[in-house]
Amino acid sequence: MRAFDWAASPLGDPAAWPQSLRSMISVCLNSPMLGAVLWGPDLRMFYNDAYIDSMADRHPAALGAPVACVWGDAWTQVSPSFLQCLQTGQGFSQTRVPLPILRRGKAETTWWDFSAAPIRGEDGSIVGLFNQGVETTDRVVAEAEIRADADAKAFLLALEERLRDRFDADACIRAAAELLGRRLGVGQVAYGEFDASGEHVDVRSDWNDGHFEPIRGQFAVDAFGPAFIRELRAGRTVAIADIQSDPRSCGPEALPAFESVDVAALVNVPVFKDGRLMAVLAVLSNARRIWSPDELALAEQVAERLWASVVRMGTHTLLQHSERRLEAALAIARLGAFEWNFLTGETRFDQRARDIFGFSPDERLDAQKIIDRIEPADRPSVDAETSMASRVVGQRDIEYRVRAPGAPIRLVRSLSDVSAAADGRIERVIGVFEDVTQRREAETRLRDSEE
Repeated sequence: MRAFDWAASPLGDPAAWPQSLRSMISVCLNSPMLGAVLWGPDLRMFYNDAYIDSMADRHPAALGAPVACVWGDAWTQVSPSFLQCLQTGQGFSQTRVPLPILRRGKAETTWWDFSAAPIRGEDGSIVGLFNQGVETTDRVVAEAEIRADADAKAFLLALEERLRDRFDADACIRAAAELLGRRLGVGQVAYGEFDASGEHVDVRSDWNDGHFEPIRGQFAVDAFGPAFIRELRAGRTVAIADIQSDPRSCGPEALPAFESVDVAALVNVPVFKDGRLMAVLAVLSNARRIWSPDELALAEQVAERLWASVVRMGTHTLLQHSERRLEAALAIARLGAFEWNFLTGETRFDQRARDIFGFSPDERLDAQKIIDRIEPADRPSVDAETSMASRVVGQRDIEYRVRAPGAPIRLVRSLSDVSAAADGRIERVIGVFEDVTQRREAETRLRDSEE
């Protein structure tokens, strides 16, 4: 500001400025806080070095320019308080004020704490304003993220409570779908499983708010267009804000299928296991909408938990009906089953679980043998999970590394359900092991290729 050629501006040579203006500019320039003097009928701007960062590409053209011309819509939003200060002579301060600002060619919402006080001239009349402020965008965003994270955790806890006592897969799907649908404010949430060919998806259950027709039955996935299905088969969540304009859905090869379910916007979350597309969670809206990153992350977490619960439901049902059917289903899904009785200490692994941990078919198992196969660095987290399981009924989900003698390290996911005896004591945990080594490696390669 000191280097600016004021003599060539409408404000003229600083030597001719009123003492009140020169005094306030001195205060402004020597303040460590972001500050500006707004002078005269047009509220022309003088500002200090701390103010420059907030200006971005508006500086230095903003020096001496009317504040309304410099800040545009942002000034329109806050100007009533400033103009009232000019009229009444009463200063003010405001906090957590959102301001839409175009900075470096990008529109963004910023947050501010700021104040203004009147400047009086030599005759005692109000001739301008002294404005100071602090941008609080980083703090406000961080606080919002903390709240959103806590909110999401509370939602997921409520989801687990809803799913905990259900042993019917369709009831489990409906409960999760309703909870997610109401949370996101959408009209319908559906869950479907792909057949072995990956060409058809069987929608087994859904929830809707009464404005959608229920979705049931088998659908040919290719009817939804190659671009859309390509995304799902690549393991990527598909978020479409407007079916009619998104290139993945608006073409003649895809649009009829989407219109048949009366959807205007959607999110489809694929569930991949061992490199195969196993299931999809569909979130459907009958109005166009932009999906936020937090909404997509929540849908992805629900999809994973729902898949785990459906697997658990299937495991529970199969255990009730037939050991042979259980073994066949687990073999297809490449899952190993286990049971641990907390009261007796008895531990049972099926053959697939023994293969994952490297135990022979007739080897006698106990807790210490199993722990010894877990990578030492992962044992504290496994111990904490086991401690929780011994005290609290519910579902458990944890990943850790296993090293069997003479075998490479495997990354294992354990999905289980903890139940209590009739007297309320924690009795047993029943669950499955899944070798997710190849899938995690594939995910890492995919992320690396996209960077």
